[in-house]
Amino acid sequence: MGDKESEGAALLQEAEDAMNTPVGFFASLFGGSGSGSANAEKAADLYVKAGNCYKLAKNYRQAGMAYSKAAAAHQTASKAAGLGSYEAASKYSDAAKMFRQAGDADRAQAEYRQAVALHSDEGRFQQA
Repeated sequence: MGDKESEGAALLQEAEDAMNTPVGFFASLFGGSGSGSANAEKAADLYVKAGNCYKLAKNYRQAGMAYSKAAAAHQTASKAAGLGSYEAASKYSDAAKMFRQAGDADRAQAEYRQAVALHSDEGRFQQA
């Protein structure tokens, strides 16, 4: 495993831990949008960093997986905070590009479909 790949693996593990961190009782009562949403946002940022590391290492399949997980985390955060899902759609598109680079056309198509669905739901037909 190369240097960037091992860095990506560490960031991926850190992101998984952030996503699975339980929200405390008081944080859920008084945290407002900061409770589950903050964990998901932090995890999304870590997934993106992991994806970037894998992309630099030319491990496009792992980069696609990381970007796809980032998109799911952005969706979780946006639902919790009541915001739009532009970031999630953008990361699904990034994941699709990586899967296309890796030669996995079926997975790329599935990721593009997710991005199009999110853009369409938000009324952003130009981007869909």
